[in-house]
Amino acid sequence: MTSPPKALFLVPPLGPGDFATQTDAVLARCAGIFTKTDYVIPPLGLAYCAAAVEAWPGAEVNLIDAAAGKDRPEAILDHIASARPDLIYVAAGTSTLWRDLAFLARAREVSPATQTAVMGTHVSARPQDGFASPGADFLVRGEPEATCAELARAVAGEIPYAKVAGLSWRDGDRLVHNEARPLIEDLDSLPFPARRFFRPYEYAPPFMRRGRFDIIITSRGCPYPCNYCSTGAYYGRKIRFRSNENVLAELRAMVEEEGVSQVGFWDDTFTIGKRRVIELCDMICAADLNFAWMCMSRVDTVDEEMLAALKRAGCYLVIYGVESGSQRVLDRMGKKTTVAQAHEAFAATRRAGLEAAAFFMFGNLGEQEEDMRATIDLARELDASFASFNIATPYPGTEFYEQVKEELGAAFDGYDARRAVYGDAELLEEYIKKGYREFYLRPAYVWRRLRRIRSAGDLGRAAKAGWDVVGRYVLGRN
Repeated sequence: MTSPPKALFLVPPLGPGDFATQTDAVLARCAGIFTKTDYVIPPLGLAYCAAAVEAWPGAEVNLIDAAAGKDRPEAILDHIASARPDLIYVAAGTSTLWRDLAFLARAREVSPATQTAVMGTHVSARPQDGFASPGADFLVRGEPEATCAELARAVAGEIPYAKVAGLSWRDGDRLVHNEARPLIEDLDSLPFPARRFFRPYEYAPPFMRRGRFDIIITSRGCPYPCNYCSTGAYYGRKIRFRSNENVLAELRAMVEEEGVSQVGFWDDTFTIGKRRVIELCDMICAADLNFAWMCMSRVDTVDEEMLAALKRAGCYLVIYGVESGSQRVLDRMGKKTTVAQAHEAFAATRRAGLEAAAFFMFGNLGEQEEDMRATIDLARELDASFASFNIATPYPGTEFYEQVKEELGAAFDGYDARRAVYGDAELLEEYIKKGYREFYLRPAYVWRRLRRIRSAGDLGRAAKAGWDVVGRYVLGRN
């Protein structure tokens, strides 16, 4: 091949009994988060990589989100058989890797000349697993954009595979792991994600307001040592920021060209760097862009001045990773926050006129039943607008995994992002149910949420999310 290849970036379809998970090539923490209300977020990582490949003049690029489109596996296989892409890229996490590899093996049966590449945190940490079945020809390890672009050139015959940093590949019966690729120092050098591919799909998290939703990141890397998160291993502990001018240009394109009216700042911690955040908020106000937004935060990175700036710029929801109501557990997981800081942050957020949501987890290393009880009590005390209760999972690429891997064995078939793979599974799953029952079924909470409904769309989203949560965690429906 001498011309640019046809590249398909694919979120594989869900088969019967499969559960939607948040898995993304540039959101390292999303190694496989079970989406309890069956929503999906835009595949930002694939869109970044599609834009990187598309920068090659003449490259033919497509992106299909079969999970969001609810496409049947057979329909996607028919498309592949007809389109015959030269290269299929998939982002896989621990929870999806084996089903994704199985689907790629089927794709190669219907289009034998097609080659396949898998990226993400799991194959970066354990590339041997990506080659455990014949589904993958290549693995993209680490930050993916430049490796994906160079792999396309290698498939086209322009450069040898051995020269593509960050690539693992099959050389006959031999597995080759090229040198690691350095992290991208200048994030402004990346092209904006190819968002036009998102248009056919409805991305609608239950906590969003009405309108078209999309996500953006302003940084990569995380300086915090939380043992359950793979961001540090994937992107390093040094945080790299995009310039506010670059972020604003992307926001303008999202709003004015793609019709986005709801934005999620999906950084691990958007609120790192107070002056940076306030300056960006001032720039959003001055640009007079008409969108509402939410962001992810830590309870120790906000204050009254910053929260006021978020509110002025159109933010309506701050999502905090609180994680536990036990200070002993917080310290052991390396969170570097306190229960008192959680109380302070939620009170300040409400005073600023913003909603606050909280993420919690059960099953951390050394956690006891009284610690889990303290987490539910804290969730009720914080009185968040929304709360998500999750099971701590030792994903490869995390310190948590390294701490307990000898107890886990080598199999990952139980990593479906919704069941416990470490600790007392029955007890943990019972506390997940307790958390949802005790938080969401309070009459005062139900009444407060009903009072905030402003449209039929708001009612529909609230009803669906409520039914999903109550059905799974109160009525026991799978």
